[in-house]
Amino acid sequence: MTATDERTKQVVITVNYEGKQFVFHTFPYEYRSLMHLLADKLFIEGFGECSGMGKCGTCIIGVVSSKFRLTDFDRNEQKTMDRVEGSGDNLRLSCQIVADEFLEGLEIHLIEQN
Repeated sequence: MTATDERTKQVVITVNYEGKQFVFHTFPYEYRSLMHLLADKLFIEGFGECSGMGKCGTCIIGVVSSKFRLTDFDRNEQKTMDRVEGSGDNLRLSCQIVADEFLEGLEIHLIEQN
């Protein structure tokens, strides 16, 4: 696949948030991370406070389904997730997930922070 093909291939992501379902269309690498895409599309106050460093835990998502394996954990992500009550295998920091072609068909729900 050429770089031009990669930029024209759409990626569709389904997001469940506040009892609503949103479907977003993007392109691989249009956003640096899934957190940046979500912040741009949903405008959630307090979301992603550390700007993608994997330290604050304000961008936690629950992965409902994914066709592909998502980006591996960064060391900061693992430490942050260890601090989060009720963290599980399906929870991730959206700032640590690269917004690439492997997001195609991803369905997530946003975890409300108290």
